[in-house]
Amino acid sequence: MSRDTLLVIVVGIAVINGMINAPAHLLMLSTASGWYPASLLPLTPTLLQYFSSLIISTGTLMISGIPAAIFERINGQEEATAGSMRVWIVAAAALTMPALLNLT
Repeated sequence: MSRDTLLVIVVGIAVINGMINAPAHLLMLSTASGWYPASLLPLTPTLLQYFSSLIISTGTLMISGIPAAIFERINGQEEATAGSMRVWIVAAAALTMPALLNLT
């Protein structure tokens, strides 16, 4: 698979985590006064849910990218390869797994 395809898979996993991770949504909703731009947007449940999902998805991408970056450093790679992208996929899937198990 190409790197672009693997990147789409990582983003898809992060989006799934952002949509269904109930414990993270509770955390985001309880701290909304600190991150929600209430002076710019009205505080509606729909917008609050949307932005909390977006933050969770972005956090999943950032946190799961750390093991991939360490893998690249250890192997002395200058840019991302298919191997480091697979490490990124595994890390994102590991972060999403508790949310998936919480569905049942």
